Formats: sequence, C-alpha cells, structure tokens
Amino acid sequence: MSDDQSRVARDAAIQSLISNLVYMGIIVAASVAMTNREWLRLQGRRVAAVVRQDARRDREERQIAELRRDISRFEHGSLS
Repeated sequence: MSDDQSRVARDAAIQSLISNLVYMGIIVAASVAMTNREWLRLQGRRVAAVVRQDARRDREERQIAELRRDISRFEHGSLS
C-alpha cells in the first residue's frame, strides 16, 4: 500500500468517524430536548395545580368571610 492509498484510507476513516459522531450527537440532543420538554410540561402542570388550589382556597376564604359577616348582621338585627 502506497502513502497516497493509506492517506486516502485514513481520511475516509476520519470522515466516517466524524459523520457518525455528528449523527450520534444529533440523536442525543433530540432525546435530551424531548426529555426536557416532558419535564417542563410536568412542572407546568404542577404549577397550574398549585395556582388553581390557591385560587380555590382564596375563593373559599372570601365566601367564609362573607358568611360570617351575614351571620354577624343577622345576630345584631341589621339583616332581616
């Protein structure tokens, strides 16, 4: 095998190696992106649940306060 043939073979092997590494990098990047998307979606659902729960609690507290005011008015005769 001459120097030119071995250089060509070496260059072809390096090019193949680089192509395979780039391909694997793309696959890993896509997998990480999909995993992060699912994780972010799950976190978003958790945050939304907490916000809904807080809103529900605030609404219940307002309703209880209104009920207490009505009871107080009724006890003091200002509500007929």
